[in-house]
Amino acid sequence: MKALLRARLLVIAGCILFGSVGALAGRAIAAQAATVGGIAIYQPSAVSSKTDDTYVLFHTANSIKDVNAFYVRTLANGGWSVQGHTASSAGASITAKRGDQGVTISIYPAYGGTSVSVSRYPWKKH
Repeated sequence: MKALLRARLLVIAGCILFGSVGALAGRAIAAQAATVGGIAIYQPSAVSSKTDDTYVLFHTANSIKDVNAFYVRTLANGGWSVQGHTASSAGASITAKRGDQGVTISIYPAYGGTSVSVSRYPWKKH
């Protein structure tokens, strides 16, 4: 228990010394909520914003291509039916449904890496 407390204090001290307290907070949010609506949050990443279990915005240093491939696999393995998918080096967008739920995943370049938003919502029949 003391070792864990010491390790946490060392991480916090290091973040303060190197000016990355925001990054520490983002990692803490990511560690607490590894999914949104049962859909995995890509790792490694730092969560910027999370609303209930319906929306998350996060950033990763990994490429658009890697994040896109992860979500294509994750959705297929989770029983989601892809309704629309576009992907290029400039970004990607995936819309999928499963039962009465929909999800839209937007993947785009930001801050020298990749930002991602995942929005889950009721799928309404038109």
